[in-house]
Amino acid sequence: MDGDAVQDVCFVTDGGELYALSGDGLLIAGYPKSMVSPSISGVGVGDIDGDGLFELVAATWDGWVYAWDTEGPALPGRADWPMRGVNARNTGIYGDPGVSTSVAEGPVFGRSGLRLAANPVIARAEFLIEAGGARATLEIYDPRGRLVDAVAIENAEHLFWKPDPALPAGVYLARLRGDAAAGPLKFVLLR
Repeated sequence: MDGDAVQDVCFVTDGGELYALSGDGLLIAGYPKSMVSPSISGVGVGDIDGDGLFELVAATWDGWVYAWDTEGPALPGRADWPMRGVNARNTGIYGDPGVSTSVAEGPVFGRSGLRLAANPVIARAEFLIEAGGARATLEIYDPRGRLVDAVAIENAEHLFWKPDPALPAGVYLARLRGDAAAGPLKFVLLR
């Protein structure tokens, strides 16, 4: 909320106040914000007025809805908590391994030959490739079966794939073609 590019925490209280804490746990200047009655709504964050900055939204028990401007820029891909429960598995854990992880740290999804470190995919996908020095091409297909990307692989054990920002959220398929054919591997792309 303060624009320093470090995760902040916002919450409401049954005392009718909205608090914003910086990444180091200190109260951000200008907070708490007051409401006329208690709130248990939680805090919504988004650019609701189109000015390029995040706004905070909260509601009171008796139906009053408040919105406050912040100094935090609303940049594409900057939603650190993009949905209820932080991710599609609703873990509620910021920095959950299902959001961003490496093959060594987190779960692995898929079949032998081609596996995925985390599914769903948000910013990038990490594919684990059991090619044994073979040449192959990683192909990504959209839900209609159209090829959306192809990446040549040679002697790689893993590959990071960054989806084109124009690709919509949805289910995609990945497969290897060539000496190390494998797949198809289904994964979900979240935006």
